[in-house]
Amino acid sequence: MTPSRRDGPLLSSVLAAGDPQLTEAYRLSANLLGGHLPADDRELLRDVIDADVRQTHAYWRPR
Repeated sequence: MTPSRRDGPLLSSVLAAGDPQLTEAYRLSANLLGGHLPADDRELLRDVIDADVRQTHAYWRPR
């Protein structure tokens, strides 16, 4: 995963994972928080979103 200033996954990853039209908004949000997701690498963006979704589910599932 790309290093950034954020401490955990973005909750918006859950939305972006379910709606491909939101992936660009996710990329912009992640970059504003210190991510370095290039606009032309859709595979990397999908990998980051998938990783954030897994981390979000792992954190919230037992709560």
